Amino acid sequence: MIYTPKSTGSSKILEFNDSICFYYVDANLQHKGKFEIKKTKYTNAEDSITIIEYSDSSISQQVTFKSKDTLVLIDNCFDCYVNVYKRRR
Repeated sequence: MIYTPKSTGSSKILEFNDSICFYYVDANLQHKGKFEIKKTKYTNAEDSITIIEYSDSSISQQVTFKSKDTLVLIDNCFDCYVNVYKRRR
């Protein structure tokens, strides 16, 4: 399934400020919590990925960028979501 603001009728915003992540749905704050970014070994000693860990969640996310204005957060579990966010200016 692919969910977009058009298909769901709602917009989601992530805001990272120092060590706090704010999560909004339709401009309403839904969650606020601490996060930490780490480098983690993936498949062998030479490979590493950037992971974001949230203090109040068991699911971490792999951090990548599709472009300088497109953040991709990949849930670190089986059958989970790939979340794509465009930078607002």
